[in-house]
Amino acid sequence: VGALEAAGITETSGNGKRVLITAAAGGIGLIGIKAAKLFGAEVTATTRSPEQAERLAAHADHAIIVNSPDDLHREARRVMPDGADAVLDPLGGEYIGAALKSCAPAASIVSYESVTGTTGRYDVMDSLVTGASIRGHTVFHFFAARDWLAHLIDLGLRHADALRPIVAADLPYSDAPKAFA
Repeated sequence: VGALEAAGITETSGNGKRVLITAAAGGIGLIGIKAAKLFGAEVTATTRSPEQAERLAAHADHAIIVNSPDDLHREARRVMPDGADAVLDPLGGEYIGAALKSCAPAASIVSYESVTGTTGRYDVMDSLVTGASIRGHTVFHFFAARDWLAHLIDLGLRHADALRPIVAADLPYSDAPKAFA
């Protein structure tokens, strides 16, 4: 939810905004989808797997399959021809350039991990033309901004039912490695 707010999508500003969440099938992506929907945004979620796309379709407005940066740009523009107002991206690397090409004017990209690598290339003109910004976001930002942390905790408590995580399985602790397989 903090990354979503860092992208300018809040309880009061999210209505009608278009949000692109890459690699959305995990826990953080699903909470991002739920929060963006709660704030009134239209959500496009990406995944690599058709099975996960089916699961995402139950939560997001659009679920698209993305196996490369080119897929991200092409598929995101197919479902959001005017571009995304905000992008939440844990992929990083080469996907940042594709995310920029998928943005509406003055959009914000918030990168909160770099699972595909920390180095990527993008055309600076894509940022200059759209006015899009790229921000980093980590849990460590909360330690420097305790008021923001208190706000996010309050937000989570007020909307606990809507933001409840999706539990795929209930396993004994001894089977924990199976949960990550």
